Amino acid sequence: MPLFYSEDDTDGVVELTIRGMLSRADYAAVLPHMAALMARHDRVGVVEVVESFAGFEDGDIELGVDPAALKGVGRVALVSDIGWFCPILSKAPGMAGIQVRSYRLEDLDAARAWVREGVAARA
Repeated sequence: MPLFYSEDDTDGVVELTIRGMLSRADYAAVLPHMAALMARHDRVGVVEVVESFAGFEDGDIELGVDPAALKGVGRVALVSDIGWFCPILSKAPGMAGIQVRSYRLEDLDAARAWVREGVAARA
């Protein structure tokens, strides 16, 4: 599977790691997990790490996610050395009040810390 999902339920932080080619099904598989985490926490943070990317199987991914569904997301760190923009989260900041920052892979620990600070500040 090219999209790996992990979460820290204690802190309300999701980490997505991308390796390879993505499909709508990959994102559809993680959205229920993220929704459940958001239901348990007032605010969550997301770290999206792109180690490699081979394109989208289904062409450009448009999942039709309502920005209101992302209201519980506070900060998103996009971590990549290839100039990555998440097809869901990179379109939401202006609409959902999400803070987004980009980091290089070598700065993954700083990205994680920034996301956790944002979640802690809202707790």
